[in-house]
Amino acid sequence: MLLHTSFPIPASPDKITHTSRVISMGSCFAENLGTRLENLPIQVLNQPLGTIFHPCTLARLLNFTPPIPTDCYEHQGFFNHPDFSSRFTHSSPDLLCDEIRKTQESCRIFLQQADWLILTFGTSFQHFDKHLNKSIGNCHKQASSRFTKSLSSLDEMSQAMEQALDKIKHENPGIRVILTVSPVRHTKEGIPENALSKSLLRVLADSLCKKYAHVGYFPAYEIMLDELRDYRFYESDLIHPSKQAQDYIYQKTKESYFSTELTELDSAWQSLAHMLDHRPHPTKIKLHHASIQTAFSKLTKQFEGIDLSSWQAKINAKQDSI
Repeated sequence: MLLHTSFPIPASPDKITHTSRVISMGSCFAENLGTRLENLPIQVLNQPLGTIFHPCTLARLLNFTPPIPTDCYEHQGFFNHPDFSSRFTHSSPDLLCDEIRKTQESCRIFLQQADWLILTFGTSFQHFDKHLNKSIGNCHKQASSRFTKSLSSLDEMSQAMEQALDKIKHENPGIRVILTVSPVRHTKEGIPENALSKSLLRVLADSLCKKYAHVGYFPAYEIMLDELRDYRFYESDLIHPSKQAQDYIYQKTKESYFSTELTELDSAWQSLAHMLDHRPHPTKIKLHHASIQTAFSKLTKQFEGIDLSSWQAKINAKQDSI
């Protein structure tokens, strides 16, 4: 008896390996995937410019447009920039923009050397700031009367993303791009509106994949919509995928994009992480630590030649907290 609809996902001919440099940007789904990749002994830059939902905002950030202090919003004595998330906050707009520019530069350098760029589109709805006379990425708790919200056209989003992808490809000819549509439901827009928004993002991703040979699509949105078509796979807010759903989508990502060796590394880390999460009886802490170190020693021999120092650091930090 079939309890869900499944569909085949073609394996990518290009693989993420233990030597890959990966940058993940976009909605919170990109952050979740990037966080999982950070557990592996590969170089990952995860959401360096904060959470980004709209393709046009994402394109502006990928073009590394310098922030302007006079564009910043003030809220209770602190400043934010409308194109960046609230992770960038400062009491001075000039110092805030300096901080953003430094982050932009390190991100730009990493991107020029990256093997993979993961981009997740969240919504087609964008806010227009009537004071600044331009579209922005984050309202930062400003008065709603300051903004108008509208659904971006496919042409508008395509033009912005194509310009960004052309620039990236010119500066890094060997880069490969994975596009996804976020499975997170933007129900505050309205259910029919969310469906329309996601459909535009899906068509956008398809058009970009057809235009660029180095760009591929991973169907995270479709997996959530069809294979996991049940509210038990959502958090209690009925908007965000549950951990079980995230694990399932991540497994599908591995099957499509991970090399055999990286898949083995991921399995080894999951086993090690399970041991680290166990809280032993106080009388058995030393024995537990010894067991973890023995397991890690076996892994270093199994994956000889691969730098697992990041795992050792995680082990040390976890053991120090017990």
